[in-house]
Amino acid sequence: MERSEHINELAAALCKAQATIKCALKSSENPFFKSKYADLSAVWEACRESLTKNGLSISQHTGSDGTLVTVETALLHSSGQWIASTLTMRPTKSDPQAFGSTITYARRYALAAIVGVVNEDDDGNAGSSGHAAPTRVEAARKAIEPPAEKPKATLAREIADWSGMDSKDPTFASVCARIIARASGGKFPAKVSDDQATIVLNWVRAEREKGTDFAAVYNADGVAA
Repeated sequence: MERSEHINELAAALCKAQATIKCALKSSENPFFKSKYADLSAVWEACRESLTKNGLSISQHTGSDGTLVTVETALLHSSGQWIASTLTMRPTKSDPQAFGSTITYARRYALAAIVGVVNEDDDGNAGSSGHAAPTRVEAARKAIEPPAEKPKATLAREIADWSGMDSKDPTFASVCARIIARASGGKFPAKVSDDQATIVLNWVRAEREKGTDFAAVYNADGVAA
């Protein structure tokens, strides 16, 4: 890890921030492992307000040599003091989607590590008692949040937001079908299952996190509409 000459003010600010930093909610699903995880936006949601109130900010820079992906994460203080570290990862494939997903994955873990965000988890007593007691965070979330949307409804809402379209538009269904084809390389039908919708949803969110323009994806060549 690299650092500025002095970090006393940064350390004091981080100490105050960590007193109010929340657990990252496991709101995204991994259909392959049948599990939930906290995505990049959930980690940001857990710490952004606490960091800002204490004069702290995060800067992340990405790079690649064509084989490995690097993410440099810097924790900055308003005094000018800073600490930084670099995380290097190897994508599972060499296509742009795999590199983008790896960058997002690395950013999430690096951000959580440098500010001290942890995922919400079961109470430690739950394992010994044999009962899966919900955490306080989980109980509070269930009390204030409406029932979770089905994957298909969430996907439709995400595509509508990305495209700027009204989901009631007569052409919206064909737009969704095209995005599903883009995400799956033409392997998924227009009417996807819940598991397939979750895969497409994660792909859409990854593209949006990279700043990909909707029109560029929609009009890209290579997959039949």
